[in-house]
This record gives sequence, C-alpha cells and structure tokens, in this order.
Amino acid sequence: MTTNGKTVLITGADGGLGRDMAACLAEAGWSLILVDRSSTIGQLPELLGLASYQAQTRQCDLADEAQLDALCKEVSEGTLRCDALINNAGISSYGRDGQRLSIDEIDRNHLQNVLAINLIAPFLLSRAALPHMRERGWGRLIHIASRGGRTFSEVFPSSFSASKSGLIGLSRSIAGESARFGITSNVIAPGVIITPQSGKVDPALLSQAKIPAQRYGQPAEITGAVAYLLSDAAGFTTGAVMDINGGAFMPS
Repeated sequence: MTTNGKTVLITGADGGLGRDMAACLAEAGWSLILVDRSSTIGQLPELLGLASYQAQTRQCDLADEAQLDALCKEVSEGTLRCDALINNAGISSYGRDGQRLSIDEIDRNHLQNVLAINLIAPFLLSRAALPHMRERGWGRLIHIASRGGRTFSEVFPSSFSASKSGLIGLSRSIAGESARFGITSNVIAPGVIITPQSGKVDPALLSQAKIPAQRYGQPAEITGAVAYLLSDAAGFTTGAVMDINGGAFMPS
C-alpha cells in the first residue's frame, strides 16, 4: 500500500460511517488515527485489513474531559500528526418509547453530554490541530453535522439540532480564519444514511420521509464527499455545507 504522506484523524471511527470513511481513505493512501470510545477500537485496523504502519488507534470518550484533554495534547504536541481532521463522532438521545424528546424533556445533564461530544470535542480537537496545519501551509477539517442541524427534524431533539447548528458555525469561523494558510473547513450534513449499524428500516417509512430521491442514502455517498473535501482539488472549497439528503432539504 502506498501512502500520500498525510495522516487523517477520524473520531467515531468504530461505528456507522466511521468505518466506511476509514476503509475509503486507507485505500486512497491516507494514514489513519482512529478514535472511538469503544473498547474494540484497537481491533479495527485488523478488521479493515490495514497494515500496522497505516493506522493508529486511540480509545477516547470525548465526553470525558480528562480523556479528551489527553487526546488534544497528543495532537497539539505533534505526537499524533494530524494533516486532516474529521469530526465524525456524534450522539443523540430518545425518550423511553424511542420517540423524539421535546425540549421540556431535556435536562441539563442530557444537554451537556450532547454538546460535549457533538460540539465541544470538535472545537478542542480543531484548536489543537490548527497550529501544525498553519505551519505546514495545508490542512483539511471536515465536520459531520446533520439535516437536523439545518432545519427542523421530526426525529432529532433540540439538543442535537443545536449542537449540529453550532458545529456549522464553528466550521465557518475556522474557514474564515484559516483560508489564507491553505486550510479548508467544511461541513457535510447527511440525511438518513443506511449502514450495517442502522439495522433494517421499515420500507413503509420511506413514503413518510418526503425524500424526492425516494430512497435512503448509502455510505459511499458520504465517503465520496469526504474524499473530495480532503483532496487538493477542494482547495478553493471552504466554509461550505454539503447537504447530502436526496433532496429532502434544499436550502436557498
């Protein structure tokens, strides 16, 4: 396997889209730093068939202040080289019956936990990585938001939507501050994407989803966008939000 000489750090790497991103970028020649709170994160390189030199792993609960600080220290000190950062990890919560929580049902602990993972961790990791990117005159930041951070969602609670909207604001602030250093910062806002972790979705729900494409998205449709945004060809693309949702949300 050849390498492009660059390293990308992916949070939430052991689930959902994280594994697909890792596999896609490894095939493209990236070296990987795979971060997840899962105790099995250390097994992921072998599961993906990656050589030992191509991937490092870190078990880190981004909601744990001490663990997050330790990870940021490795990045800021250069122990973990980070030419590109994908803030992919994210959480939401549902009520006991699996339904969307109303704002009246969201307590401070729930809100703080969602913000810690979905917004504070991306902020701190981005802050740790940026000085080295500026020194090298090249860097890529990708933040995985959601359609729920762009408009009202019948699925996600206000805590999730607020965190993902904040992530978009963070990305654009970084874009404005960092473009002159050859650094881009962009957002991908997916709609419903089917992964092995998603389980089977009732086909009857599709008619209720109001997706013009009349289907759910596939992981390759997200990883393809990730690969583009990490490329040199995307050097003039910054501060953008890519809405990948089959037409379910079309901002003006």
